[in-house]
Amino acid sequence: MRVVLLGTVAVMSADGSDVRIGGPRVRTLLALLALDIGRVVSDTRLIDGIWDEDPPVETGNALHTLVKRLRTALPPQAVIRVGAGYRLTLDAAAVDLHRFTDALARGRAQSTAGQPAAAAASLDEALDQWSGEPLGGTCESAGLAAAATGLSEQRLAAIELRADVYRELGRGGELLRELRAEAAAQPLRESLIARVVIALAAAGRAAEAVEVYRRAAMVLDAELGTTPSAELQSAFAQIREIAAAEPARPAALPASVLPRRFTSFVGRADSAAAIARNLRQSRLVTLIGMGGVGKTRLATESACGFADSWPDGCLFIELAAVERPAAGQDGWSALGGALLAALGLGEGSGSDSVEVACHALAGRRVLLILDNCEHIVEAAAWMVDALLRRLPTVTVLATSREPLGLDGERLYPVGALVTPAVGLDVARAAEFPAVQLFLDRATAVRPDFTLTEDNCADVCTIVRGLDGNPLAIELAAARLAVLPVREVADRLTDRFRLLTNGSRHAVPRHRTLHAAVSWSWELLSPAEVRLARRFAVFAGGATISAVLQTVADAEVDTLTALVAKSLVEFDGERYRMVETIRAYAAAESARADETEHVSRAHADWCAEFVTTAATGLLGPAQHEWLRRLAAEYGNCESALAWAVRVADGPRALRLYGGLVWYWRLCGRFEAISDWRRRVLDLVGDRPPEGCTAAYLACRYAEQVPSNQTTIWWGSIQRDVAEFDALVRAAMAEPEPPHPKFVVILALRDHRYGDDRLLDHCAAVAEDGIRGVALMCRGLFELGGDTPARAVADLEAAVVCLSTSGEPCALMQALFMLSQVRIYSAGLAAARPVITRALDLLGTDLGPTEQLGVLGIAADQLALGGDAEGAEALLDRARELAGTTELPDRLRRFLISVRGHLAFRQERFDRAVQLYARVFSEPTDYPAPEAGRFDFVRFAQDVQQRSRYAVALLRAGFPEQAARELATARDIAIATSGLLVAEVAVAGALIALASGAAEHAARLLGGADALRLRAGLAHGCPDRPRAARRAREVLGQKRFDRAYRAGEQLTAEQVANLLRGIDVAGVGTARPDRLLQPATVD
Repeated sequence: MRVVLLGTVAVMSADGSDVRIGGPRVRTLLALLALDIGRVVSDTRLIDGIWDEDPPVETGNALHTLVKRLRTALPPQAVIRVGAGYRLTLDAAAVDLHRFTDALARGRAQSTAGQPAAAAASLDEALDQWSGEPLGGTCESAGLAAAATGLSEQRLAAIELRADVYRELGRGGELLRELRAEAAAQPLRESLIARVVIALAAAGRAAEAVEVYRRAAMVLDAELGTTPSAELQSAFAQIREIAAAEPARPAALPASVLPRRFTSFVGRADSAAAIARNLRQSRLVTLIGMGGVGKTRLATESACGFADSWPDGCLFIELAAVERPAAGQDGWSALGGALLAALGLGEGSGSDSVEVACHALAGRRVLLILDNCEHIVEAAAWMVDALLRRLPTVTVLATSREPLGLDGERLYPVGALVTPAVGLDVARAAEFPAVQLFLDRATAVRPDFTLTEDNCADVCTIVRGLDGNPLAIELAAARLAVLPVREVADRLTDRFRLLTNGSRHAVPRHRTLHAAVSWSWELLSPAEVRLARRFAVFAGGATISAVLQTVADAEVDTLTALVAKSLVEFDGERYRMVETIRAYAAAESARADETEHVSRAHADWCAEFVTTAATGLLGPAQHEWLRRLAAEYGNCESALAWAVRVADGPRALRLYGGLVWYWRLCGRFEAISDWRRRVLDLVGDRPPEGCTAAYLACRYAEQVPSNQTTIWWGSIQRDVAEFDALVRAAMAEPEPPHPKFVVILALRDHRYGDDRLLDHCAAVAEDGIRGVALMCRGLFELGGDTPARAVADLEAAVVCLSTSGEPCALMQALFMLSQVRIYSAGLAAARPVITRALDLLGTDLGPTEQLGVLGIAADQLALGGDAEGAEALLDRARELAGTTELPDRLRRFLISVRGHLAFRQERFDRAVQLYARVFSEPTDYPAPEAGRFDFVRFAQDVQQRSRYAVALLRAGFPEQAARELATARDIAIATSGLLVAEVAVAGALIALASGAAEHAARLLGGADALRLRAGLAHGCPDRPRAARRAREVLGQKRFDRAYRAGEQLTAEQVANLLRGIDVAGVGTARPDRLLQPATVD
């Protein structure tokens, strides 16, 4: 067991896992005892250290409670009571602080005794004990604050001493990265800055050493009003002397020294193995990716995990500290100095440094890790090329935000960590590397933090919102020390303010998210900066054509450069800027005062796109347009939000008017409703000039029937007169209204005897409009006086819509035709048509659209007698509906189809329960008007009520059966003779059950006559059963006589026969059998 004080206070088990000890007060108690391990710490000191100036009333009891909690996490007798205090009895070596102080004392003694190699090892051991800020996670108190300050001072002293002994060993360059990072964090610590100056000089970077000294002198003067100390001035004086040393080929290279790792390695094991394989196949592998994605850590882990492949070692060369060359400079001198420093050699410049390095590396199998090449990429490429040409045993692993561009270079893109989708449970979310990294880093600041059902959604939101970027995730996890996880998730919109204060061990550019992005931004050319700023307008990425059309002065080469520099990602089709980079670029765009101009151009492009897409959704490329709309949805919705926010009514209308047809196909009804309200609030009651078609779509979007609901004259039921006027006005403008609106208007005209617009639509050249018009006209004719012409129109509609290729309209026409064929020729004739419709069903349609198709097909199979096929389709529908909130109308329809299936299977009790649920809820349709032939609206209602009536009778509810039959009869007589025939068959079955077989035969004769006059041979599937039973009761002669009498009747006379059915003699259900609506299985 180990106690951690040099980081977040914790207890570690023998296997390295955390032992839960409790909150800040328990950790404070442990820290106070461990600081004085083996000695008694008085109650007074403990109380002061834990509660400072705000102790509880019963301090003794409160302290005793904390001790009890601490004891549960430690071995027996680890904390004992001694007099008026407590003592921690663990061995001092169990506490990292005491291992640190012992190793530090040993290193000092070895250095004084002239044993620099031993001293270096001891000091490495000492500093390896540190994992973060000392005494982290404890309560605030003056005593602990002083102790933490003292420990930090000891650590800095150890760093300085190690720098001295490394310099003595000729290995000073190995620590340069760390020294510069520490000096940046302690800009007034002259002893540390003096060592940076000396290390830079020893690395052959005399100019940089002078610059560090001058900057330090300026800071000291500005902050303290003093001049540099004697120690710092002495370091400055040594620069020339140190730089003049003659490098010699070392007998051996410095031991492999990679950056020390203070945290665990999460989520990249497969990548490390893949990089090792690449290094066996290529002598130059470059890890490329955006800042903070983890390239450096991945490179060092790959080297550590496969170090045996390079027997002469791995040399890590940090290039971030090498200053970017000014215009006209080559950058080779400083770069060569960094290389020689890693080799433990003196200064060289340009080609001289390569000569010295090649001399030192000749014949040795070495892996050179060149970290952060992006700001000096040309110089780095020159040096790598020179080394690889002359040193066949050397391999280079580089990290950069853009490729080096050399022959034989193998690129390994380092992407973000995989993030979970929305809605995953704890177990599944915990499998994702991004979540694992967050949890690992979160427990460093809150050891008790775990992933739970309560916080899982917030954790997933954080890692998704940060694009899986490891640096951003680590910074977010660190904020849990002061913020609840929900607060961190909510504050991601201001991520650059939120994600600061990273680890002191990180290089400065990785201590805040803003610094990490700024490092990349500063490497861009002016043209690249302009394009990057303006690219931020694309919320969902963009195609090359969208970028070129939207962003003024955009060029392909500039966009390609942004991809090469890892500011923009390219997946082979679309360019995307991750959200963190995009947020930074958006802020830069606002600072440049160009956001409004770019947003307007972006909105115009999106409006043109959705307008074109709305037309494309009506044609053969519907699936392709759905895919394109899905890809561009983020852009289009953000453009709509911008237009509403700046009160740009015409643009908002155009965007809504195009998007609404996509939303309908995808079942996004909440978006339709929400954005409709916001846009109409903006534009008011009248359309802006030239925007009538878009206004029409916005005003009436929620009233338009779904793609699987037949269009009829009553589809628009509110503000009808205004609807008519708007459609006619839109038809006169350059941008025409959606064809659905035109067809609805044509059907309304047709209803009042004006066929001109409907006939015009049925004759236009555009196959899509013509097909829909023919389909609707056919349905009117089917319920009217010309049913033979109806079949011809429906078949012609299928041909037209097959040519136009719009899947939804074609499916609708096919289902209408198959319904007619079931009645006219049976299921065998209709099945190929049903199958063809189902083949058109695509997963890119919304769940409501898919459910509508499955329900219609199941209903028709049940009608044709294929109960097994119908049940299979309903099973598919049930599975899909399980994750979907259904509109009321669709939900009722699917229940009715299950009722129909139960009816065909003669499970009448079940059918009654299901139909009761359908008809127990009110509908929003008006009652039929006599003579208006509302066949489209009421056909399904009449058929369902007729079956319901028969099911009620068979289930033992004759009075309810009579009421439903009367309702179906009254709707049918006001609507269509064909529907009267449908009700007459149900009436015949009820008459038979009532003992009135002759009445039933007359009803069957009337039904057949009405159907044959309409040109339909087969009729209702229940008709053969009813006729067979009537013959059995009456005998053939009496049946024929009654049947022929019925054949002479008109539709009204058949309706009168239906009114004459008496169910008084039919048996009723037992009193305990209640008529209850069913749940849907």
